[in-house]
Amino acid sequence: MILSMDEDLQRVAEYMQKNIPAEKLVSVAAGLSKVATMLWGHFTPQAVQSLTLVAEPISGDDQRTQPTSSECGLVTVSADDGSAVGMDRPH
Repeated sequence: MILSMDEDLQRVAEYMQKNIPAEKLVSVAAGLSKVATMLWGHFTPQAVQSLTLVAEPISGDDQRTQPTSSECGLVTVSADDGSAVGMDRPH
């Protein structure tokens, strides 16, 4: 499985890591999300897939099966409203 981050989100995160003290990163990110609409709400919003979990392809001689998204506990996060949808692993 490969977990990838949206390129724009990754650039912002890297900038923050280089320019903001580590102990303030979470607070600054939370504060920014609170004022984002006020600062940039006049622009037409575009949806962003913050994090994406992708299954790697299986080679032809590998007999294992790929798990389904529900077996992996796949979580999708949406940056535009902060919502998260998750599926629990089956018992």
